[in-house]
Amino acid sequence: MGIFSALFGKPILQDEVFGRIEMQTFSRMVPPVWYGAATIPFAPASSEVFCCIAADRDGPTDAQRAFFRHIESTYPALVEKLVPIIEEAFQAWQVGFTVSDFASEFKPVEITIPIIIGQPIQWSWSFETVHEPDHLLAVCMSDGTPLPNVQFVE
Repeated sequence: MGIFSALFGKPILQDEVFGRIEMQTFSRMVPPVWYGAATIPFAPASSEVFCCIAADRDGPTDAQRAFFRHIESTYPALVEKLVPIIEEAFQAWQVGFTVSDFASEFKPVEITIPIIIGQPIQWSWSFETVHEPDHLLAVCMSDGTPLPNVQFVE
């Protein structure tokens, strides 16, 4: 795809859930690894999120679409699970830190959706926060459970 993409741009797909997806590849890997990039509405947070979707050249699967919808529909429960690990991560900078109002303090900005083969699904998402405006807070997940390795990314 090297010369083709240089001349004509990256392949664009239209998806019923993810909307306009720009497909990209790591062509030096064998076999080539594809992923889709899309910025879409994320209803539970009344904002948009950037989605990075591991896929083949044909784009996202029904399982990936269903998984994204599942994230949206279980967002309040996921947030409840995030709060304790976020508070623990912030303890390194601010002893006694607590999340008062997640919706006003944290905004989801990126979700990475893997190829879904089985369980558990390992995925991640990142949040902007008013508490650390120069960094994103990245949280890895296993299905609906946040993993303790919260990272602050510039």
